Amino acid sequence: MSRQDLLARLEPYLESSSRLRRQRKFPFVDDKVLTDWNGMMIAALARAGGLLGEPRYVTAAEKAAAFVLTLRDGEGIQLHTWRDGKGKIRAYLDDYAYLIKGLTALHKVTGSGRWLDEAERLSEELESRLRDPAGGYFMSEGEPDLLVQVKAATDGAIPAGNGVAILGLLELGAITGEAVYRERATAALESFSPQLAAYPGALATVALAVYHYRRPGSPPPAGESGAAEAVAATGGLEGLAEKLVRVSARPASAVREDGWQPFEIGLEIQEAWHINANPASLEYLIPTSLEGKLRGLSYPPGESFKFAFAPEELSVYSGSVTLTGELAPGERSLSLTYQACDDRRCLPPVTKHVILPAPER
Repeated sequence: MSRQDLLARLEPYLESSSRLRRQRKFPFVDDKVLTDWNGMMIAALARAGGLLGEPRYVTAAEKAAAFVLTLRDGEGIQLHTWRDGKGKIRAYLDDYAYLIKGLTALHKVTGSGRWLDEAERLSEELESRLRDPAGGYFMSEGEPDLLVQVKAATDGAIPAGNGVAILGLLELGAITGEAVYRERATAALESFSPQLAAYPGALATVALAVYHYRRPGSPPPAGESGAAEAVAATGGLEGLAEKLVRVSARPASAVREDGWQPFEIGLEIQEAWHINANPASLEYLIPTSLEGKLRGLSYPPGESFKFAFAPEELSVYSGSVTLTGELAPGERSLSLTYQACDDRRCLPPVTKHVILPAPER
């Protein structure tokens, strides 16, 4: 049967089924406009438009932003939702956080001061309505029938509002140079520090904010000790971590009959710093490890140390440490990975390439 004959044969059935479908009660269409979801889309369109050279994306972002910013109550407070010509419900934390991120993205792409001004205005509104004096932000304002105000930083289907808010504060601080935004970000990060140390996988957005807070080129927090100056002098946290451990390599004995070379890797760890032992005490910590064409690796037992950021003692190496193993015939290189910590925080992991000197003949 040809395609044309098949369609002709099916036509009466398609028409009757379509007629029956039109008699059904159609489901509701979710046509409400949400401030937080629009904030996400505004940021995505602005960034995509800038990266791809698509002005229509930026135009769409500007149109959405202009509309969402009109959603205010009689006191000028941002609203959460709009439908059928009416806005209602005062904005939640997510609304402020995502809309501020969208507006800063628009400002960076267009250079328009309008979007930056609106982002700063919303940041002040967020501060006055939802700030927790201990740092960070509540999900909503306190109400007489509300037993407790929720302040969460764990990610769910979308990144947590507090994490996004901190990123927005850092962005505003970087754009405007105003120290107040970084100070607010600092207070928020400090309030979530115990949770981040205990459950880093659940607070991924806050962890990302920590990275941006301390990335190379970011000014150190006021009042921080000489470690911050060391960070600036060494080109960021990665540079600091590189300089904390001095590595030496040497043959441990003559080459074995099968050609494998026993070796020793000596580590000299700077005072007041430690590196994670192997195995590491917590899943998210990076153990000290050697990689390459190796066999017979031996890591010394660690010593117990109580860090301020961890609930229990961790196994670490400090001072002088020696790792041993054997290198495959004809090989001279291997890699060492470690993660350095002091009593307050852990730095990004570092991988160093090590060349084993040829054994003396």
